[in-house]
Amino acid sequence: MDDPLRGALLLCAVYSGCTRQRFRSSTSHTALGAPVVELTAMLLAKLRHLMQPDAPCPSHRQAMGIGRPSGQDEVKADMIVRMQTISGDGAERSSTLGGDGAERSSTISGDGAERGSAGSGSIVVTGVAGQLGTQLRVRGGSRVRGLTSAQLDITDPVSVYEALGKLGPGDVVINCAAYTAVDNAESDRSTAAAVNAEGPGYLAEHTARTGASLIHISTDYVFPGSSSRPLEPGDPTGPDSVYGATKLAGEQAVRAGDPSATIVRTAWVYTGAANSADFVGTMRRLERERDTVSVVTDQVGSPTYSGDLADGLLELAGQVSGPDSVAAGQILHATNAGSCSWFDLAQAVFVEVGADPSRVLPTTSAEFPRPAPRPAYSVLSGRAWQVAELTPLRDWRAALTAAVHGGE
Repeated sequence: MDDPLRGALLLCAVYSGCTRQRFRSSTSHTALGAPVVELTAMLLAKLRHLMQPDAPCPSHRQAMGIGRPSGQDEVKADMIVRMQTISGDGAERSSTLGGDGAERSSTISGDGAERGSAGSGSIVVTGVAGQLGTQLRVRGGSRVRGLTSAQLDITDPVSVYEALGKLGPGDVVINCAAYTAVDNAESDRSTAAAVNAEGPGYLAEHTARTGASLIHISTDYVFPGSSSRPLEPGDPTGPDSVYGATKLAGEQAVRAGDPSATIVRTAWVYTGAANSADFVGTMRRLERERDTVSVVTDQVGSPTYSGDLADGLLELAGQVSGPDSVAAGQILHATNAGSCSWFDLAQAVFVEVGADPSRVLPTTSAEFPRPAPRPAYSVLSGRAWQVAELTPLRDWRAALTAAVHGGE
């Protein structure tokens, strides 16, 4: 390798990663492995300072020539558009529009409810370039320090240490970084696993070591979609897709690395701006461009406005950073209340923009097979969120009105 610093970074990063794996099966792996990773990171920092004081630290994935996926939030526009038909990811079959890491614009609004404030420490948001991360940054104001994937590669423990090394008790990390290209994950399992499973584990080990709190964003895709009632956090999981499997592995890695971390599952997240690449934004565009559009009726869930979700997460951050937190160490579900099908949501969008909802035509998922299966039913119960003494998110229909019209 021509660059000696690059070679040293690679060797040390790989060594630290191997050490982490070596102790994973041990009950004391965190106590034994963490100091090695921390020492490695300190040595790297010293080495970089001596050889190239102003150079950034590349991740071991970059050093090996593996492109790092862009940091994304856990949200995805789970609809597919082909010709006049919608069935999966906020994207056209011929040209993908969303659900694959595209940066999205944000519309700022909420429900006006008073929320708890953050603790005395800072709130660090990973994947801040995505729609949820953007809402957290804007709504959190000076309390929030956002990190893009260029600033923090969560798949690299050295990058995690260098970006978050100064955290301590009272600080909160909200992990919105994720690989959310659901269909692509079927053929790119290693990248999806690195971002959705290994990365959250590194974050959890770091927060456990520093005493900071971690809120990790997960998904309804960890469930098989065969339920007929709203899903509780303790219900059996059973993902049918690679994406869902890697997100479930991420939950398990977080729990192993930091038992006090809080996992928040959400679903059907959108911003809703006229030019956004999520499902609501896609429907607004298609209403302008087409006479009719067909949307699936056999996938049911809870649409979640990213502004409302961000408000809820900021309230949660204030609670988990305080003493005697009810939510610390829990798995919670956070979506707007109620449920509907994608077809119902599309018709509601047409109503909001003053269009005739009968222009939305019903169809089924069977007519539009995709590489990754979608849950037929993934309504998440908000009961545990309320038990944790957090403000319930409002009904999805009221949230949609606020999102489309840019109000609170």
